[in-house]
Amino acid sequence: VADHDPSLIAGGLYFFDGVYYRTTNSGLDRSTDLHTWTSAFSDSYSPTPRIQQIRKLNGTLHAVGTDGRLLSSPNGTAWNPASRSEPPNTSPTLNDVAWNGSAYVAVGAGLTYLSSDGQNWTHQTMAYSTLNAVTWKNGEFLAIGGQRHAHTSPDGIRWSSPRQGIHTSFESIIWTGSSYIAVGDNGLIITSPDYERWTTQASGTFSNLSSVVWTGSFALVSGRDGVMKMSSDGVSWADVGASTFTFSNRLVWTGSEVFAIGGNGVHKTGDGISWTQVTAAPFSFYDVRWLGTMFVGVRGYGEVLDAPGYGEVFTSPDGTAWT
Repeated sequence: VADHDPSLIAGGLYFFDGVYYRTTNSGLDRSTDLHTWTSAFSDSYSPTPRIQQIRKLNGTLHAVGTDGRLLSSPNGTAWNPASRSEPPNTSPTLNDVAWNGSAYVAVGAGLTYLSSDGQNWTHQTMAYSTLNAVTWKNGEFLAIGGQRHAHTSPDGIRWSSPRQGIHTSFESIIWTGSSYIAVGDNGLIITSPDYERWTTQASGTFSNLSSVVWTGSFALVSGRDGVMKMSSDGVSWADVGASTFTFSNRLVWTGSEVFAIGGNGVHKTGDGISWTQVTAAPFSFYDVRWLGTMFVGVRGYGEVLDAPGYGEVFTSPDGTAWT
């Protein structure tokens, strides 16, 4: 669900109204150029919340995170803590927030919250596992939980029992114009026309898959140990790049070429079959995106919070030189 928010540039990196935001182990930073960063929060937040998701809803920025934090800001600099009702001794991690035009819903560790104004929130009882993402889709809230169970609600109060579950988490997802293609551990490739009904496809590998792109005419999937798969329909998959890759890669579609960025350096292709090396220098990014004029790569998001380089952002105009 979250992967299709156009404000999400890369893992933990967002763009709203000319300003970039990144989630870090010390809260939330903001920048106008991706190189100079300052804290978006005041010193009054103690402990500093770990932000899980940022959305711009109804003209206002909303951030949710650890310790049950629900924050809103009209400009990205002054953040207002929300008021919420909840069970005693509960400080849940909240993972996402959505708006349907009249009501806001926030979801997290076995809990949902409902608000009419984005400031005053009421706890809703929900006897399901952790919910990781939520959006308003086809006249209902759609929440995705553990093992990719899907729950729906017309009003944020009454939630359906879990729909079909996918018992392996997926790492990357794209929309082809007619279906979603998602990939994950143990060679998982699944497709869906609506994010609710999923079909498992034969990938021909048990390696963990971590990245997928769609070019308009074919899809490419990459994974551990240099696995690279290609498909024109998301159903039938063939090996490509067998002599090129030995490490996993992040795949990026620029509109004319696919770039594979990883332990074997940076390679590019126009047809998915013939690859050209751009640079031999290895890169390790949690996520990489193309913004139209430059690549943006984020290190460490989703890994150990205090690891060296956690949250660092790199840019490159051509995939060769990175700063």
